[in-house]
Parts: sequence; structure tokens; C-alpha cells
Amino acid sequence: MVSEGVWRAAKIGVRAWGPVPTLLIALLATVLCGPVSASAETGFAGLQIQPADHAARLALGVEGASGGVLVRDIAPGGPGEAAGLERGDLLLSYEGVGLAGMTQLVTFMQGTRPGDSIDLVVRRNGVDRAVSLPLSAWPAGWQIANAATAVAPGFGATMVALTSDVRTTHGVRWGRVGVLVAKVAEESPATKAGLIAGDLLIAVGRTMVSDPAQVEPLLNAAGPKWTALIERAAVVMLLGPGRPADVAPVAGQGLLAAALPDGPYVLDVVVEGPDGVQPGASLAKMPAADSWPAAAEREVPNAGLRVATLSEQARAQWPVRWSAQGVVVVAVEPGTRGSLAGLRPGHVIRSINQQPVKSLNDIAALDDESGTVMVVAEDAAGFTILTVEPRGGLPQASPAQRPLLQWQAPKGG
Repeated sequence: MVSEGVWRAAKIGVRAWGPVPTLLIALLATVLCGPVSASAETGFAGLQIQPADHAARLALGVEGASGGVLVRDIAPGGPGEAAGLERGDLLLSYEGVGLAGMTQLVTFMQGTRPGDSIDLVVRRNGVDRAVSLPLSAWPAGWQIANAATAVAPGFGATMVALTSDVRTTHGVRWGRVGVLVAKVAEESPATKAGLIAGDLLIAVGRTMVSDPAQVEPLLNAAGPKWTALIERAAVVMLLGPGRPADVAPVAGQGLLAAALPDGPYVLDVVVEGPDGVQPGASLAKMPAADSWPAAAEREVPNAGLRVATLSEQARAQWPVRWSAQGVVVVAVEPGTRGSLAGLRPGHVIRSINQQPVKSLNDIAALDDESGTVMVVAEDAAGFTILTVEPRGGLPQASPAQRPLLQWQAPKGG
């Protein structure tokens, strides 16, 4: 039985990177998800990745103690999504060359250009499958190389560009585009509307922003009935005097939308549709609302966890993103397998060993103390991949199983 009150306070805005070194996170964000220099434009894959350690490989039935790269997150509407990649996929090879690790994949990606197509081998559900991944140019807002600041005096706020340093310092969720609100003047229109320093400003009116210099002209054009779309921790909200007092966001069909006097307004998207719907866009009609499961909990004693359905009550209690699917961790016993893996209250368990978690019945593998389990989890900071090890630790991989480092160039390189 999990003790009451254990790990009750979820740490909103704190990244739970698990075992992945910060340096590697910065490196992967630079190469796969947006470069720091436009002088040599690399291809954009729209993937967030992390190394595949021995435990993850064991959970997925892959021999050897190291090698391969895990897909942690996927940009909506990006090349990775279009190619059918999923969170938790294990990338085994690139253009016929076995991937010894993440650094090797980063090196290969540095030689790509928009329009290239790369061939991958991906392990999912025990099957190795070939995937062709066409690379695109970088979307706006993903390649902020230079620091920039702009002040909107009439608005009473200072905005800064989302460089990689700003993203890291302020814990901006991976894949988000916008400008950071760095300072808000007292008694200003921004303060009265509810903005605070640290908010991510995504759009002014129906126009997305990625350059601080865009903000003041857009506000001036909107006049006294301006609106600002922001994200704070895991919550996306519309602020400003142009926002109706009774607006109630509706989540459904992969969209979060609000009914405004000039038509439905897209607050956020999970998966971009064929028309490339983005935050701030108009819709012909409001989406049909998703339904949430009834409130229920389950103990997972052999992992030291208590989990709950993502009911309306759970969504109100925990800082989960509106689009989260799975079950939410509500308590963790210190020193247990779940705690040692890095699971915390507020984590939403999305998949276990590459199998989607849709109900409390889908987490039985976590209660098997003899098995190794790979968990794709989500919290306010984004996605992470954690491994729950068996009681007594992992079996040792023999030296003969360890793959040789392969640094040769892939075909055509």
C-alpha cells in the first residue's frame, strides 16, 4: 500500500530528464529539432530523442547492453509524425549503418539538408520495420540563433526570443514556439490581463509569434480588444480584454479550441490535420468534446505506485496537459522500483513497453517485479522515457553482446 501524502506535490515546470545528460539534450535539440546556425541548413526531422540504455533495450527484447536511440517526442505536423514514427520507438539503424548511440545519429544528421530522405530501421512491438523519413526545412521559431529583446510600452511587457539558452533556463516545453515574457510592468495592460513573467506568448490575436519585434505591431493593430495566447506550465490559456468572460475551452479531435465572437479559435493542437491547423487558427465549427473516464484508482504494490484514471477530477488536481492520455501517477513510495525509475506524482503514463496505456488494466507489467519495463511518461515539462528495473537489478550483458562503435559514414556519405 502506498503511503498517503507521499510525493503529493508535483514540481510544476521542473524538467524530469531521467538519466539523460543535459549536454546531450542540448545537442539533440540543436540537430534534430532546430539548428543554431542557418549558415548550413540541416534537415528537420521533428524528433526529440534520448539514448537507449541497457534497461530500455532489455525491456524491448533487443540484445546487447547499448546501441540504438529512443524517440521521446514528435513535433505535430513534422516529418517524424508524417513518417509514422511514435514515441518510444527504438531507432536501430540509419542508412544501413547500425546506430551505436545518440552522438552518432547527431553526427549523421549534421550532414543532411532539407529535402533529403533518410532510411531508418525502427523496432516497435518486437518487429523491426523500415521507415523512410523525408526531412523538411526548419519551421518558423525552431531556429532562433540570436538573442533578441523587444519592449512593448503600451502593453507594459518585455519579450525575449526563444534561444536554446532561454528555453533551458525557463523550462520551455520541447516543441513550443513563441516568445518569452521576460518582464511585466506593474499596473500595465499586460498585468491587468493576467500575464506574468515567464509566460510563453504563442500568438497575438490569430497570429503566431516567434520574434519579439512582432508583438507590439500586432497589439497596436488589434486595438483595445487584443487577445494573447499563452502557455504557463502545462496550461494553455487566452488572455486579454478581447477574451469573452464566459469562454470555456473544449478539447476534442486533437484540438483545444474556444468559441469567440469571430468564430472558433484554436488554442493548441496535438496532431496537425491535413490543412495544417495551428494555434490561433480559425475553425469552421467547434470540435466535438472528448469524454473523460470515471474516477478510479489502482495500487501497483510491486512498483510502489498508486495510479488513477485521467478523470475530470484528476485533470483538475494534477498539472497534466489537456491532451494527456493514459493514467496518472498520484503517489509514489520512496525507495521502490517506481521511485528509483524516476516516476513522480503528476506523471502521466502514456505507454509501457511500446503498448499504449488506455486504462488501469494496461499497467499490469509494472507490477511484475521480475521484469524490466520501459515507460513513456508525460508531465508539465514534456515527455520522458523511464525504465523500471526488476527487483535485484538488471542482468549483466556479456562483453560479446556489446556492439562495436560504428563511425563509418552511411551510404552516400
